[in-house]
Amino acid sequence: MARERSLWIAPVLTGQTCNQQDGMQKPSADASAIAWDITATEPPVMATAASVQLSPTPALSLEAQLDQLLAAGKPTLAFFHSTTCVPCIKMTQIVQQVYPEYGAPDFVRRTQNMPTNLLELSQEFQRLLRLRTYPVGVRLCPSGEELAQGKVPAVKLTLCQMIKGAAHAGWQLACPKDEMGCFTAQLILGFREQTEKDVEHHVRQFTDDEQVARRMIENKPKLPFGQVAGVLTGPLKEFSPDVVVFVVDALQALGLIEAYTYSTGETLSFVNGVSSAACSYGVVAAYQSGKPNLSIPCVGAKRYGQLQDNELLFTVPLAQAKTMLANAQAMEQDGKWPVPIVGGFLSPTIPVSYVLK
Repeated sequence: MARERSLWIAPVLTGQTCNQQDGMQKPSADASAIAWDITATEPPVMATAASVQLSPTPALSLEAQLDQLLAAGKPTLAFFHSTTCVPCIKMTQIVQQVYPEYGAPDFVRRTQNMPTNLLELSQEFQRLLRLRTYPVGVRLCPSGEELAQGKVPAVKLTLCQMIKGAAHAGWQLACPKDEMGCFTAQLILGFREQTEKDVEHHVRQFTDDEQVARRMIENKPKLPFGQVAGVLTGPLKEFSPDVVVFVVDALQALGLIEAYTYSTGETLSFVNGVSSAACSYGVVAAYQSGKPNLSIPCVGAKRYGQLQDNELLFTVPLAQAKTMLANAQAMEQDGKWPVPIVGGFLSPTIPVSYVLK
């Protein structure tokens, strides 16, 4: 029996517009996805991304790709979406639930991670986490030209001072390698090579055993000597950083952990040491591992950076921060965010979302 068929390209217009022409929607210049509707006599089938090869040289236009698929004579679903957009995430879940009813459908899919405005990223994290400070971007600059985006302080500062100044006061600072005021951070950031003075410092401060001091230094995440020309720090808005540093309390750290594991299911393990919390176990650890790290402010971060007893450093690579924000937004939409604080009037074994209708 004949059956009407539709070809959909979905979701998301994300506030953008389409122009109506010849009975079908076609994209305006700024539309990120379009929806088409045609009729046919076969039930829908999807084509896999692997089975549909789109020529990169030259790349086919969207209309040409559609013509190619339709010429094959099969109904097709082409699914356009982003992995960082909450409606897209929801639509992906719906598509995965609905289309198995067609047997073993094929599926052509184009994923696009829409660029996230850094200021919006910062503001959303501040809103969701109820942060008291700005998220801080840190860029490790291979060339000195990149440092022109920040101001070089009149006096040498430590990296933890630069981070705290960005978080609380909105400072955007540049630190060439010869202007770093922290002796240990000079080593961690690859601004100088290790010397015996590093061992002496760790013996005086953290142990009475020279070999233990050497192991402490060896185990710290650090950049190779000469890899970068300096470091740029500032509120997350005006330059694209390598990592984002959040100054958080324990509850805010829990929220960030949940935002990370929401899409991975991964158990996070954090690395910490007796010193270098901001530079080594914060910035460099996250930069080298590509994963978040939660570090406890060290003696120097408390003494010079003025980090308080209730403050922790949660450092995230920028790409991870974008995904975590999308996850947090999805959790908020589902009533799973923020982490509920249940009073004594309700059993703590029952989440609030279970009793609200």
